[in-house]
Amino acid sequence: MADEPWLNGTAPEPQPADLARGLALYRRVMVMLATLMALIILLNGLP
Repeated sequence: MADEPWLNGTAPEPQPADLARGLALYRRVMVMLATLMALIILLNGLP
């Protein structure tokens, strides 16, 4: 078994604030995606 980093071994360990920022970014992107999908549906007419 090799003791090597899986990704960027020189990066600092993620802190709780980093995880919270990542989740906030994910939520914003999901809201934007849902809004875009709703807009496309409205512009193309309902099925």
